Amino acid sequence: ARKIAQWNGRPTTNSYEPGTDDLAGLADDIVMAYLANYRLVAGLSEQYGFDFYFIWQPYLITYTEELSPEQLLLVQGFPVAYSQFFRHIYWQVEEKSADYPLLYYRANALLLLPENVWIDPQHLNPTGNEQMTEVILQVIR
Repeated sequence: ARKIAQWNGRPTTNSYEPGTDDLAGLADDIVMAYLANYRLVAGLSEQYGFDFYFIWQPYLITYTEELSPEQLLLVQGFPVAYSQFFRHIYWQVEEKSADYPLLYYRANALLLLPENVWIDPQHLNPTGNEQMTEVILQVIR
């Protein structure tokens, strides 16, 4: 995207900040697309007889609880709009998950761990990956 912007003589955008004035509308569109994918997979599952699971995983930037000093360093520098954008998406998915029986909202699965398990706001260290594996196995057993 940066290279294309350079070729077109346009300024490059910050890859961490959504590039729209209507963040709530963009968030709504993302959730609608995600749930449309769920419905598509549900239809395929019914037609072809396979099981499926949609598991909504944690993302550090969406936590509103008190973060540890280490976690605060990881989210430092992310624009407030970025955090609000993802919190809006996560809130909508959590609210709508009751209508989708195979959508397992597990965004808070790592919130109360006694140690930091994040490498950055999106990725987990080996301990975090092990914890999420356990969460996922509880769903698919």
